[in-house]
Amino acid sequence: AEDALVVTNNAAALLLACGLAGRRAGIDVSRGELVEIGGGVRIPDMIARSGARLVEVGTTNRTRPEDFEAVLADGRATAVLRVHPSNFAMSGFAEAADLAEVAAIAHRHGALVIDDLGSGALIDTAAFGLAHEPTPRERLAAGADIVLFSGDKLVGGPQAGLIVGRGE
Repeated sequence: AEDALVVTNNAAALLLACGLAGRRAGIDVSRGELVEIGGGVRIPDMIARSGARLVEVGTTNRTRPEDFEAVLADGRATAVLRVHPSNFAMSGFAEAADLAEVAAIAHRHGALVIDDLGSGALIDTAAFGLAHEPTPRERLAAGADIVLFSGDKLVGGPQAGLIVGRGE
């Protein structure tokens, strides 16, 4: 990434990133990604604490790129938050919107794309026979403006949250 900020934990990174959208700004989130992450941190609560407004799109089990379009087009949202299922899984009749497609829609409307990877992997985990975990580099290349992840889980460092992205 061009730039980075290290904070206390990934919850703090999420709070700061949501604050970038501005007070009372809308943040577009798939209903399937409104989860509780480590330490009892709930995505809707974090958005509210940042001063932003949650704007839900899609359904619990299926969200498509076009679900993000209407709320960005009419100005109800100025940012999109993606939450990677690093500690949960949906199976069966489930569909998640492709980040590159969502980013193209968001950027067309001047919206910021925030991608929370949760645990965070810096190298290709598939090279070690594990399931692939997206890396910050992959997500930035796919169109995320900023990527958030923990510095202590897969990286193995002290408890920390990292916010990485473009210099501006």
